[in-house]
Amino acid sequence: MGYTTNTTSAGTTLQDDFLSKYLPTFNRCVATVTTDSYTVTYTAGANGTITANNISDGSQGFNSGTMIKKNSKLLFTAVPDSGFAVSKWLIEGEEVTSDTLGVTVGTNTLTLILNALSSNLVVTVEFSNETHKVNFGTDTPTGGTVTATQYGTALVSNDTVVGGSSVTFTATPESGYVVKQWSIAKDSGAAQTQTNPDGSAYTGTTLTLDAIDAGTTVTVTFEEAGASIQVTYGAVKNENGSLVPANDVVTFTADGLTSGTAVKGSTVKLTATVTPGTAIQEWQVSMDGTNWTTVAESVKEYTIYSLQADTQFVGSVRCV
Repeated sequence: MGYTTNTTSAGTTLQDDFLSKYLPTFNRCVATVTTDSYTVTYTAGANGTITANNISDGSQGFNSGTMIKKNSKLLFTAVPDSGFAVSKWLIEGEEVTSDTLGVTVGTNTLTLILNALSSNLVVTVEFSNETHKVNFGTDTPTGGTVTATQYGTALVSNDTVVGGSSVTFTATPESGYVVKQWSIAKDSGAAQTQTNPDGSAYTGTTLTLDAIDAGTTVTVTFEEAGASIQVTYGAVKNENGSLVPANDVVTFTADGLTSGTAVKGSTVKLTATVTPGTAIQEWQVSMDGTNWTTVAESVKEYTIYSLQADTQFVGSVRCV
């Protein structure tokens, strides 16, 4: 019995095209098809359009909602209306930044390349006709430098960026110095110190500002690092009315420490692992080993931000 072989626009047979996307298996003459492709959806916000091409398939264009073969390399191109520019790209609703893995944004932000498709994908591009000046630097004559990038492209202080876009700033301390604080001023407003969740000054070396909506000035203050700061930690339990070490039922991991020490301004995270039948009752902290303050209750993790002095931690254990 003969059959007719149809072809696609690319010159391949429909059977070849089917087999490139699906893996059929047969069970008692019933075909079971397992997809090896993903749905790619793309949309543009107001004041522009978007197109898509499959680089791995001869750069053919494809419509939103098309099934695309796994590991395909895809190109998305934004076309802003007159007077508008790309403000941001989003994947699955999350803004693309220079830290987003597996994608590359063109230097003019008009293109986004996905290196290898690995799941269903939703790409969105937004536009704006607003622009804002971004200034950055340090208020200390020595101690370090500050740089800024947008989608991996270096910016110069007083550059103009599109409203709604994000910028990543990096502070690089000189040897013997650390970041003391970051401050941000918008337009002619007063500078605001950036803080950690506990209200202490943020002392990290990178800061990303999302959705720039005004003229923005970013200032980093550096200070001398001084001697390394020591952090000690342990656990206690109540036995017959007395507190005794609980190292037999609790172990700790510490992120941010090297041989029990860290530089000034560091963030240190302690995680407690307890044996069955026990739980962390509270965390206490002391700067002098005598006066203790309860800082958290009934949690297995505690983070100290912007470390400033030698510190001792203790986790109290109770039976459950």
